[in-house]
Amino acid sequence: MSSGIETTLNHGVPIAPYAADVLRAHGLERFAAPSWQQTTMALVRASDVLVFMEPEHYHFCKDWVSSRQRFNIWDIPDLGSRVGTAEIRTEVERTFEIIRQQTDMLLTEFGLS
Repeated sequence: MSSGIETTLNHGVPIAPYAADVLRAHGLERFAAPSWQQTTMALVRASDVLVFMEPEHYHFCKDWVSSRQRFNIWDIPDLGSRVGTAEIRTEVERTFEIIRQQTDMLLTEFGLS
């Protein structure tokens, strides 16, 4: 499950086309939500494991995280408006690879790979 701390700024539009392209290229489109999902206390508390892409995301949620939950902060910046149109596809692919590597390490840590 994925959510964001500022999804209300996206007004229910679908995920970015370049992100959808990367998911499709890697056979992961079935895991994509149809639109952005706001991070809420209920979502955080319902999760056994939390992954925060940036420290800012953890700080947004820290009061909702319980001692029973495991969490990681990966420090992967949200591309958002930080990347120009010409480089966005390359940066999304690069970011996807970092997320895939981090996920593989997390699965190994859990004994699931």
